[in-house]
Amino acid sequence: MFKLRQTWNNIFPQMKLYAIDVQISMLDPAWPVTAQPPSNSIHFNPKFLKTTKNKAEMAPIVPEPATAALDMETFTMQQKLIQKQKELIELQQKKLKLELLQTQVKLQKQLESNPNAVVANNLPVRTQVKRWRVVGDELSKRSFNFLFCFCFACLLSRE
Repeated sequence: MFKLRQTWNNIFPQMKLYAIDVQISMLDPAWPVTAQPPSNSIHFNPKFLKTTKNKAEMAPIVPEPATAALDMETFTMQQKLIQKQKELIELQQKKLKLELLQTQVKLQKQLESNPNAVVANNLPVRTQVKRWRVVGDELSKRSFNFLFCFCFACLLSRE
């Protein structure tokens, strides 16, 4: 198996091979870990940092007025997005209510045609209609919670 593992050096990255070796060595202590662990060190040229500090000290920082315009534009776009999402949620709620009403009318017709009708789950039709009303209310609460969390996240990201 180890000879087969040695053929993977050119195929898989060192990081994956190291992880595989570590996992196998936990199962089999005799398994050699040949791949070196990936190093997380970053090398940089100190002279480069010194020159950038000097350039930064020479150039005064001037706030750009375009940034404020960008922020206002971003803010207005976020407000439009929130408004569109509110409209979408309202339309979805209206669609759900319409579907619910259609289903209720359909069930009422079935109930009128056969008063002793029993549908799925062996429950009378009227009991199932009540359950669907509860589900519709839960959906509107979920929509409100989603919208509230989204608006809160937008406010936090703006700060």
